[in-house]
Amino acid sequence: MLSKKRNCTHINKHSVKKKIHRFLDDWDKAASEANFEAYYSKMDTASVFIGTDAAENWTKKQFENFSKPYFDKGKASSFVALERNIYTNDAHNFIWFFTPFLKLPKY
Repeated sequence: MLSKKRNCTHINKHSVKKKIHRFLDDWDKAASEANFEAYYSKMDTASVFIGTDAAENWTKKQFENFSKPYFDKGKASSFVALERNIYTNDAHNFIWFFTPFLKLPKY
């Protein structure tokens, strides 16, 4: 998901996960502000967005095309992660995450 590769060989797993939490909080904030550029600049071209349905898998381009009208109307998603599962390989250069519990605001 991260858009920039970094040399993380001297960073411990806790430090990496803390940075990823901050990164994801910023990503969620960009969505809540309907900031298309800030939101999608955080997604690598190889990113896959998995929706609430198991069959709902979007490439970055597909998700951009689908969501652009919502961002343009200022109605992108707004939620707070109540839990996050973040994983990294030993080299800390591949990270994946899952957010199983979200708090949606009332609309």
